[in-house]
Amino acid sequence: MSIHSRINRVVVLLEFAPSPREVNYYGGVDILRRNGFQAEVWDLSRAVNHRVGGGLAVPDIDGPLRTFREAADACEALAQLHSSCFVVANFGYGRRSLRLFQSLSRSRANYGLTALGMLPRPVLRDRWGTLWTRTAGQNVDTLVHRIPPAWLGVRPARLMLRSGAAPYPHPGVSDSTEQLWVHALDYDTYLQEQQHFAEEMSEPSAVFLDNGMTSHPDYAHLVRKPIGSPADYYSSLFRMFDQVESRLGLKVVIAGHPRCNYDQLSHIFKSRPVIQDQTASLVRQSSLVLLHCSTAVNFAVLFERPLIFVTTDTIDSTEHGASIQALAKEFGKRPLNVDRKTIFASHQDLEVLPQIYREYRERYIKTAGSPELPAWQIIADRLLTLETREPPRPTAEANESQSEMTDMEGRSVERVN
Repeated sequence: MSIHSRINRVVVLLEFAPSPREVNYYGGVDILRRNGFQAEVWDLSRAVNHRVGGGLAVPDIDGPLRTFREAADACEALAQLHSSCFVVANFGYGRRSLRLFQSLSRSRANYGLTALGMLPRPVLRDRWGTLWTRTAGQNVDTLVHRIPPAWLGVRPARLMLRSGAAPYPHPGVSDSTEQLWVHALDYDTYLQEQQHFAEEMSEPSAVFLDNGMTSHPDYAHLVRKPIGSPADYYSSLFRMFDQVESRLGLKVVIAGHPRCNYDQLSHIFKSRPVIQDQTASLVRQSSLVLLHCSTAVNFAVLFERPLIFVTTDTIDSTEHGASIQALAKEFGKRPLNVDRKTIFASHQDLEVLPQIYREYRERYIKTAGSPELPAWQIIADRLLTLETREPPRPTAEANESQSEMTDMEGRSVERVN
């Protein structure tokens, strides 16, 4: 392999249309540029799924964000990348993204995969039954995962950016892939929050981590329908909120999902305040955290706040219910079905077990001994010393061990943006 000049360009690929804040949060543009890299974020939401509407206009060539409206254009741009460019592929591997991975594999650029926003994944014991309950597209994704990537023209990643020690089998990882221990991006927000004076709430609060069960923008690019009836869902939530306020004496505040447009969801939570982009602060000031299944659970772990996992009859009938159960299990808890049970001031519900929280932090947020630096600074430091080289051509042997990992039973992790 021939050695070339150092990496001078970093392209971060996203499968969703980012907000201006997320361009820097998920793309690390400011930190990468301070370290001398030309940094870009490519919005591939339409390239991955043609049903996605809206999106931002393609900016000037000097801007950090570039939006692709057609998959063919994205594939052409990926295939032309030079060896001095490093690509961070922050999107899933499946039937919709396979074409993009194939184009990237034809380029001269090295690339890395991300596992920086992980949640426990429920283990599906009844595999044959699952085939009948999942969509045809989901079953095709399973098939794509089990075919050795080299047979599909996909070469292994150079780096896997990891946040925790929990297993994360990925078809793009081989024995030659370097594991770079970073941490969950939420950890950066946690460090920043610790540097600020926390204003006390006017009264004790419980924060609900809204993840847009009926209005999440990811439903578009995942081609999934929102769960059940919004009227039924919010009726169940309001009943729980009333119980929290009357029985526990805690005012319920809503931590809005950063990508939900609450301007179009007027009074969705009635008179209760919905606050976006301040989740870490809200959790820090709270006495209790209510949630379904969200990576924002990281803030409750880091600030050591008690957790109540919430579900409903409708949610339990979907894959979301299994995800909530898997997350609650990590903390030795069972989800509270608010359609069947009421909130009660149990000591166990409001208990924080430090050992369990430490184990979750190690598995999903930050491993012991990883640098106390911003995540993108850790990545930039490695890229500054990474030798650029012509990537190897895909071979079946390169991915064989990792392909076998995807079929193993046991606890694994689910990637969430």
